[in-house]
Amino acid sequence: MTYAQAVLLGIVQGLTEFLPVSSSGHLAVAAHLLGIAPDLGSSILLHAGTLVAVIVFYARDLWAILQGVFGAGREPKKWRRLFWLLVIASVPTGIMGLLLASRVEQAFGSLTAVGVSFILTGVVLWVAGHKPAGRTGVSRATPWQAVVVGIGQGIAVFPGISRSGLTVSTGLLLGFEREFAARFAFLLSVPAIAGAFALDLLHGVGASGAMAWHGPDWLGFAVAAVTGYASISILLRIIEKGKLSVFSYYCWLVGLLTLWLAH
Repeated sequence: MTYAQAVLLGIVQGLTEFLPVSSSGHLAVAAHLLGIAPDLGSSILLHAGTLVAVIVFYARDLWAILQGVFGAGREPKKWRRLFWLLVIASVPTGIMGLLLASRVEQAFGSLTAVGVSFILTGVVLWVAGHKPAGRTGVSRATPWQAVVVGIGQGIAVFPGISRSGLTVSTGLLLGFEREFAARFAFLLSVPAIAGAFALDLLHGVGASGAMAWHGPDWLGFAVAAVTGYASISILLRIIEKGKLSVFSYYCWLVGLLTLWLAH
């Protein structure tokens, strides 16, 4: 992978990991157009970049959650409750990720599957984007609602299905406040991305005995981190304005173009 390719893939990963347009789907299409297949080491660092982005962006919330777990800080009950909701939501995500692993690998090799998934993502974004704002915040959210959001995130392991898009949309459809739906989705991405990063890292070390990262890999990591941070900020403003559905048209367009490329 060249430095130019690393920059392009870093931008794609950083922007699309959090904007509701599917990073995995865009990476699959970008790799196809560039005629490359990013190795496992490169993919690991790209995901690490977006993990750094969300941790830095929500550092205060993560610190408040950590304090709340131990009964410290301001409003410890609120943050402890949010912690357990995130734990509950992460369980179905993890189970689905393990059970669907083989099917996900097959989907990555099919641009047709990616194109259809983009179109389905657009439908979900359109429906959720036109739903009136809900009133459920952290104090009223239930464990079952957390499970449903976690299932939504689990489905998003397929390329073309947006993780942020599906988790935010699921929260909105369940009646979450817009700000809480976004906050919960992004905080939920921390264990999801960290878990995927750890599994890929273990797989890479187990396969080769060591991970060899070079200049382009680290450049892709840095670009993904910076653009990921920016994309979180952009999406939050769009969600707060109730304009999530604007991304549905983009997903439909990319989905149709992907189906065209597949044939």
